[in-house]
Amino acid sequence: MLWPQKVLEKFNLEMHRLILVADPDGILKEESILSYVSSQGFEILEYNDPVAFRYVYEAEFREQKSRKLLIQVMGKNLKVLPFDVLNMGVSISLSLADFFPKFSYPVLKQLEPGVIGRLYQAYTEYDGGMLGDQGTREFVLQHIYELVPGFIKNKVQFLKLLIALHYRNVQLPDDLIDFITGKLR
Repeated sequence: MLWPQKVLEKFNLEMHRLILVADPDGILKEESILSYVSSQGFEILEYNDPVAFRYVYEAEFREQKSRKLLIQVMGKNLKVLPFDVLNMGVSISLSLADFFPKFSYPVLKQLEPGVIGRLYQAYTEYDGGMLGDQGTREFVLQHIYELVPGFIKNKVQFLKLLIALHYRNVQLPDDLIDFITGKLR
């Protein structure tokens, strides 16, 4: 199963007009998921500012029964939404911890949304036990960035690796950079 399909299993887009999503990890920001939700007729409204949200909601959505709306809250708590909106919508929670229970959540949280799909493909083939921070970092480096710190033997190999990452336009999260440099020391 592909990553967007796995995420969209949580939704029943045909049955609801108003969906409220707690999305602390920005899962809905991935292009393939956004395009599918949009193709189902939903407009996405990110909740940031209560006053701005209320204005847009009242002006564009409250009386428009034919329009479908997905409200994205970039946090775990949907109770920041107005009470009337909370009561009208169906609530869904998305978290990387739910999709990758064997991996370290703090490490996953630092990854860009664009690499999560590839990580999910590798995760579906993983049949080991729970991984801590170090194990998750090693898994991510090997399966997403094709980098195994233990195989780097000298500064020249390390420099080649950095150049290859640069030409692939890959930027590693700071946590992974610190992990690699710590291993190489």
